[in-house]
Amino acid sequence: MIKKQPAKYPDHAHQKVTDSEIITALGKSRGMVSVAARQLGISRRAIYYRMEQNEEIAQAKEDARELTKDLAELSLIQALEAGEAWAVCFFLKTQAQSRGYIETATVEFEGHLSHSVISNLLEKAEEERRVVDGHFISRRAIDGNGNGSSRRST
Repeated sequence: MIKKQPAKYPDHAHQKVTDSEIITALGKSRGMVSVAARQLGISRRAIYYRMEQNEEIAQAKEDARELTKDLAELSLIQALEAGEAWAVCFFLKTQAQSRGYIETATVEFEGHLSHSVISNLLEKAEEERRVVDGHFISRRAIDGNGNGSSRRST
């Protein structure tokens, strides 16, 4: 579990809610903290604070999110079995890459860019984890002199 900064909770409203109530609300909300907090009449921060205090609450959130993932996978499998084209396409792109089902896009570029300009652009994109038109910029597509074609791939 990833530890966040300790939650600073100035009031004691969250103490009116029991651990059991929080665990139940997290289960009903499929692990969505903001939904559980609204159901309980407390803040999200209060739930995060309580998760830091009680591993059982944190585990309840994780368990609920895993169940939701299982349900989503089951729905995908059902759509796949029904022959839904979108499901077949999604499944092959995400689960059959080893068989060559990889979506890529090529962007042609003619001209010259300095290596430092390219490096700065790539660093900025990595820092911001920015995706342009749904594709990450590939470093391998640009040679050390800034010549050639630039490609973006998924």
